[in-house]
Amino acid sequence: MSKLVLYDIPTKDPRRCWSLNTWKTRMALNFKGVDYETKWVEYPDIAATLKELGVTANSSGPREYTCPAVRFPDGTAVMESTKIAAALEERYPEPSFNMDSPEQKKLSTFIVQLINPTFADWMTQVPDHFLLPRSKEYFIRTREESLGKTLTQAREEDGGDTAWAKSRPAWEDYATLLKAKGGPFLLGSTASYADFAVVSFLKMIDMMHLELFNKIMAVDPVISRLYEACGPWLERNDH
Repeated sequence: MSKLVLYDIPTKDPRRCWSLNTWKTRMALNFKGVDYETKWVEYPDIAATLKELGVTANSSGPREYTCPAVRFPDGTAVMESTKIAAALEERYPEPSFNMDSPEQKKLSTFIVQLINPTFADWMTQVPDHFLLPRSKEYFIRTREESLGKTLTQAREEDGGDTAWAKSRPAWEDYATLLKAKGGPFLLGSTASYADFAVVSFLKMIDMMHLELFNKIMAVDPVISRLYEACGPWLERNDH
């Protein structure tokens, strides 16, 4: 029987996972103990690769085809981390992601405030920190087209202390949620997909923007406890 295939975006050598979105799916697979292999796809090749798999294009958002995507052993292909998580939960129900928990729903109402305010700070560092030449050119060109400004302008105009001031209250609220059931996970002693949604972002920031990572960790010790508790599902990052 063939393995599940995860389609991920490569870094410069040593090749490893870096993107918060593909980390969500990789963490989910590692948590479930699913036997899988990784196929690395550079940014300019994502659309053609996923079209060939028969993946349905995004009906909204700036790009029709994105990673992560997976191909299940039966040939079914699914794109987008939340849809992949739902498909994994259906096919591999144990251990559960607990995606219907009240805490998951509560987190979903403000998770964008954990990530989006500092977007200009971390997104603008992606090409130099991670990407191979073809992907780097594609990333810079398409993001600058979307933003209507250069990445340098975006970082200078939209990042920095002002961005962190907008994001910090959401991290404080998140810490309160984590402490409600004693941690280290959102559900207390039980890990869930909601944890992966946040830790995937923390992992990416840890890899490229230590100043921002340290600011987040300093909000409350419960956040670092969560990050450490999810460590086993972050270990497999290169195959």
